[in-house]
Amino acid sequence: MINKLRKKREYLLKKEEEYKNKEIENKKMRLQSHLDDTSKLSYDLRKEGKGLLDELIYDYKEEEIILYPKILVTTSKKPSSKLLEFSKHMSLIFNGLFFMRGRCTKEELSNIMHKNGYTSLILIYENKGTPSSLTISNFPFGNTFKFSIHGYNRCKTVNLGEHCHLVCDRINSELKDLFGKMLPKNSKSRRVLSLSNVNDKIGFRHYIIVKNKRVELKQDLMIDLKLYEIRKGTFEQEGEIVWIYKPFVNSGKSNIYNKVEDSDVE
Repeated sequence: MINKLRKKREYLLKKEEEYKNKEIENKKMRLQSHLDDTSKLSYDLRKEGKGLLDELIYDYKEEEIILYPKILVTTSKKPSSKLLEFSKHMSLIFNGLFFMRGRCTKEELSNIMHKNGYTSLILIYENKGTPSSLTISNFPFGNTFKFSIHGYNRCKTVNLGEHCHLVCDRINSELKDLFGKMLPKNSKSRRVLSLSNVNDKIGFRHYIIVKNKRVELKQDLMIDLKLYEIRKGTFEQEGEIVWIYKPFVNSGKSNIYNKVEDSDVE
């Protein structure tokens, strides 16, 4: 009896949420129509107009066109030598440009990204001299993904080469796209970046392809990434939260964004 009541309540809540979402989408379509023909807003839209306009901007879907990635890698202000070394190496892995931030504010950094046509920003922070978190922000419209860094281990390697294969195992499609856009496919790649779901962390492993008598993989960088937040918009905007990790919330729903899917290789 209790199970039936619970299921009925869940069903009604789901239907109510679907109705609200449908109503919001309808209002967005009407607002877009007003924007297109530059007509006055309907009376019932005036109160919610600003909020709906923000959602229209942040919900902008990038056109399915191939953009060659242009990546900027930088750090928090006053970085340690270890953070500088790690950040410069990450710029080599993603074939990006390392930018010495200095006193540059978030807004100034965002302006640099927009003016120079960068497609992704990788911003790395540290805790007590050790790389501790990594933010990836897609430009010009977002979203922004924030990861914590665990188990940093690197072998010193030089001459990484320009292109890199991306191999994904049990990683969901949105995170695959996030890294895939930064590492386009190329048949002449001399490196491999492996992303695998290990105990709900992303095992980030970078290898160099060594061709002697037989092909071998030489390990270059090994870290674990744990996604803890996704926001709409670019990193300086602090936009609406899409998803956030809540380790102490007891819920029937999964609290892990990177849900396990069938193995996939790209």
